[in-house]
Amino acid sequence: MQRLQQDLRFALRTMGRSPGATAVAVLSIALGVGANTLVFSLAHGLLLRRLPFREPERLVALQTANPSNAFHSSLLTYREYAALRQSRVFSGTAAYLTGFGVTLESRNGPERVEVELVTADLLPLLGVEPILGRTFRPEDDHLEARRTILLGYDLWRQSFAGDPEIVGRTILANSEPYEVIGVMPPGFRFPDTRDAWVPLMTRLTPSYQRTSRDLEVAARLRPGVTLEQARAEIAALSRRLAAKHPDTSAGWSADVVPLRQELTSEQAQPLRQVIPVMMGAAAFVLTIACANVANLLLARAAGRRREMAVRAAFGAGRGRIVRQLLTESLLLALTGGALGVGAAFWGVGLVREALSPLPYWMRLTVDIPALLFTLGATVAAGLLFGLVPALRAARVDLHEALKDGARSAGSLAQTRLRAAVILAEVTVSVVLLIGASLFVRSLVELTRSDGGIQPERLLTLWIYLPGEAYRESEDRMRRVEDVLRRLQGVPGVESAAAANTAPLVMLSGGGPVRVAAEGRRRGNEGPFYFYGVTAGFFRTLGARIVSGRELTAREGSTLSTAALVNESLAKRLWPGSDPVGRRFRIEGMDHGDPFTVVGVVADIWHDRLRLAAEPALYLPYPHNYQRPAAILVRTQGPPEEWLPRVRRVVRASDPGLPVFKVATMEQARSDDIAVDRLFSQIFALFGAIAVFLAAVGVYGVLSYGVSQRHREIGIRLALGARRWDVLRLVVGQGVLLTLTGVAAGVLAARGLTGLVAGLLYQVSPTDPVSFVGVPILLADVAFIACYLPARRALDVEPREVLRDE
Repeated sequence: MQRLQQDLRFALRTMGRSPGATAVAVLSIALGVGANTLVFSLAHGLLLRRLPFREPERLVALQTANPSNAFHSSLLTYREYAALRQSRVFSGTAAYLTGFGVTLESRNGPERVEVELVTADLLPLLGVEPILGRTFRPEDDHLEARRTILLGYDLWRQSFAGDPEIVGRTILANSEPYEVIGVMPPGFRFPDTRDAWVPLMTRLTPSYQRTSRDLEVAARLRPGVTLEQARAEIAALSRRLAAKHPDTSAGWSADVVPLRQELTSEQAQPLRQVIPVMMGAAAFVLTIACANVANLLLARAAGRRREMAVRAAFGAGRGRIVRQLLTESLLLALTGGALGVGAAFWGVGLVREALSPLPYWMRLTVDIPALLFTLGATVAAGLLFGLVPALRAARVDLHEALKDGARSAGSLAQTRLRAAVILAEVTVSVVLLIGASLFVRSLVELTRSDGGIQPERLLTLWIYLPGEAYRESEDRMRRVEDVLRRLQGVPGVESAAAANTAPLVMLSGGGPVRVAAEGRRRGNEGPFYFYGVTAGFFRTLGARIVSGRELTAREGSTLSTAALVNESLAKRLWPGSDPVGRRFRIEGMDHGDPFTVVGVVADIWHDRLRLAAEPALYLPYPHNYQRPAAILVRTQGPPEEWLPRVRRVVRASDPGLPVFKVATMEQARSDDIAVDRLFSQIFALFGAIAVFLAAVGVYGVLSYGVSQRHREIGIRLALGARRWDVLRLVVGQGVLLTLTGVAAGVLAARGLTGLVAGLLYQVSPTDPVSFVGVPILLADVAFIACYLPARRALDVEPREVLRDE
């Protein structure tokens, strides 16, 4: 312990003698460690963290598959659920139904909330308890039971003022009374909602239980049962079920997967692609940081040869010297690591805000595993950049080092080693910066993509038509027409339309359908998606009509057979010809006469901008009535300013209509590319750090070289060398080294960028802008880093040098 204290005191004095170099070393390590801690926290929080449930490793999900089914659902019917839950491999099973909404009467008026339909045993299966009240009991979960509801924490606070007496109170949902039996913990979200939960069986009819395939099922394995054993038994049970009920289960097979895989499959898919790339980028940043500090320590070791010789002459062994120098490098690393953790806390906070809201089982924080990772990375970095300089410093030649007036910049091997480190640093920086450039250019292309519409000055909102008053489709159509008529009379509103879809904020819409086009052979009939739209839908969106026309007012509000198709569908069904006037039928929608194409519209991205536009049909709105209706309003100014007037118009039409999912189209587009924007910004930050560290590294090596070549430069000048020649000598040496690293980096990047091709949008992994622009940028930065120390060489006075000689 006493020796350690001595080493620490000596290390602190050594660091204090060169505060500038110490600050550069600490900053380099802080940037490298901070980048790695940030990425590890993302990977752990979004992909690796255990589910926050009781014994999550034993929780599984049941899935079904039928390769011959066109729609290939992985969900179960209630009949299948009831049969499979009898399996001996499970200690408990539960079912839930997602995508269900209700109109809730609260202190804020009618509002639309998401509700999960769950069996009574779901929450006990997960091991989650409410903070108020109780969970569902078996007697709550049958068709004739009184209606009960569990409220989510946020809904309880916002819509019911956090009333602690809410348990036992009756509230109205879809105009029906529900008894509140509890409030769930803050942040609980399973699997898709955090608003409310109601018993599943109170909403299921006998026919639904037999045939509808939309239940998700979770189960808990019995102790000692493996996943493979459960799969074998469930597969056998599903075969017996298919033989017993061929009408609903023939061709369907069941499987068992870990529940985490089921829950995170959709949210984590893009993260699984991008986070490994980010981990590689962060490792590159740390590598450059270590290279910087290693060069610094090599230069310091060369300058301390005489000191090490004196220590060795007084009896210090090589092991003692190595330990002392490693103490200094570890102290540098730990100081930088501590600063890096602070930077990671800040970065994780920004990422958490950008990705909010996250699912319940995902957490973003710098926690104990992240801190342990940081400690390990910091110590490894300290050993990595400190060991070679320490070993070289320990191998000192006492005779040479102690000669009076010895002046040496270190051996040729040391000079070559520092040059090799800089070469590697520049190479890695080029790879990282080219990758960052590709992601930034991909983001620029995504930002430029308009999704087939004109998003500016466009407001979208959803209304819900609840209760018996809107049971008939004619009543729903009349209400939608009344809302649109009132909106079109508002000053400043250019146009308004309704549909069961809105680009990027789609809540409903038509399911997949098959189309039989007249004059076409079978084999290319779908499935395609179809949407119900009113007249003026495409004009309001700003979509381009390629040929033909839009729906008229009469066509858009009746069961007309007029229809529009997008360009993708037109190319699929009628390649090389004009579809206008062509006729087709939709299987399962027999309205007498076939539909007639009256227009072709440019592709509209209804899902994510990153995904390809799907072939789509646009039918008159009554063909696809939905209780939720999308209202689109194009205004003459910023759409946010018209939102209060739009709300008043809806209330004036019917005070009981809830307005929800309000967004400007520009905001919807911004939200759609939020993950792309965030990770592009992180990569750009890593690229900027790499350029900074590389420039600092080149500057540091050349500065040290100039200081050690002070005599040589003075003698050259005394012998008649021009200052321009000296400047060219120093700058040329650094530029040559940098250009060699740039060339190596371009070759390495060419081989690695193919790995990220799937993450790019409308940008080639060999994008010439990146592969030409980045080397030019880095060469310019390197020239400046070389020029600054070269200027110092010009300040050498030959007279002073010769006087010293």
